[in-house]
Amino acid sequence: MQRKEILFLTPSAPYPPNQGGSIRTWGQIKRLSDIHNVHLVTFVEEISSAGEREEYKTSKQIVFQAQSKLERLKQMLLSSQADLKLRLQTESFAKHVTKLLNNSRFDGVHIEGLEMGTYIDAVRHSAPDAKIVFDAFNAELLIQQRAFDTDKRNPKRWLHALYSRLQLPRIKRFEADVCAKADHVLYVSPEDGVELRKHGSASDFVLVPNGIHVNDYAVAQPNNAVPTLVYTGKMDYRPNIDAIVWFVNEIYPQLKAEFPTIELLIVGKSPAPAVRALAAVGGVTVTGMVPDIQPYMAKADVYIAPLRMGGGTRFKLLEAMAMGRPIVSTRIGAEGFSATDGVEMHLADTVAEQVAAIRTVLKNPAAGNALGLRGRKFVEENFDWDVILPKLDALYED
Repeated sequence: MQRKEILFLTPSAPYPPNQGGSIRTWGQIKRLSDIHNVHLVTFVEEISSAGEREEYKTSKQIVFQAQSKLERLKQMLLSSQADLKLRLQTESFAKHVTKLLNNSRFDGVHIEGLEMGTYIDAVRHSAPDAKIVFDAFNAELLIQQRAFDTDKRNPKRWLHALYSRLQLPRIKRFEADVCAKADHVLYVSPEDGVELRKHGSASDFVLVPNGIHVNDYAVAQPNNAVPTLVYTGKMDYRPNIDAIVWFVNEIYPQLKAEFPTIELLIVGKSPAPAVRALAAVGGVTVTGMVPDIQPYMAKADVYIAPLRMGGGTRFKLLEAMAMGRPIVSTRIGAEGFSATDGVEMHLADTVAEQVAAIRTVLKNPAAGNALGLRGRKFVEENFDWDVILPKLDALYED
């Protein structure tokens, strides 16, 4: 196969691959760079370590600062367009991408996530012969609809519900436009594929699930002095905030009454004020950003995923399964995995079901460990990058 020139446009630095989007994008870049020439233009806060600079030699890259929160707020208030369309819309980024495409020939341009879809017109105009691959990450309209449905039931969340209600028609227009203008639309789960196809686009839709290199994760064997629950994620992300606040307020007190020494570790960068406040609850620790998530996952007697909104497939569950940790998740949290309740993980949507499932694992650790090992086998067979990423190769076959 002749080496192709491929450009990735990403909303954040894909290395280090320490959260969902970056794990997915870096997996693709590493795969494609083995057989093609990969270039990267990205928004990034900072590249500081020698290790990061060395890894970025895999691709030719240019980085840009994202807009400030104040700039985003001004745009959102003064525009009728989707917040996601405006969030990373900068003149300097657009000018650079246009110049790069005008001066160099690219066979393909990967637009990673709907936020970067704001540049699809510039890409098509400047590189009319390049394949445009839109990697949807999530069905964003579905995520916003679920957020609205959840928040409207809680008067304290009505302002958030109003935001979602205003954004819904805007996101629908934007997501449909990007899907229609891309040559290929990558989606992460069958559920997301159904939602994205509703926009009526004639583009080629390709299922490329989220994946990991399973051998990068060792099966953990916790030796905790007390029962330990773990939740991980980017803690200023709305679905994560809702999930862990709901868990601590409604589920954790019942577990605490039954298991007085139980502890909960909330691990992840940028905890929102509502998440930081949970550290005042007995036995709850909020770590903030950590250099490596695996040592914390390894402590999980039960890994929890009490998500009530969101979409796609969660890397956190792939990682927890790869480490052999027993999982208790809502069905929304486990969406895209086709997991069977009690086989690869426990599925529990209500407060009572969550309490019962976690109790089952804590009282029978051997059964919990067996559950975790079945989860690891499930990931090995279905969600290892070596199984998934050959689908990308087909996009560039001569």
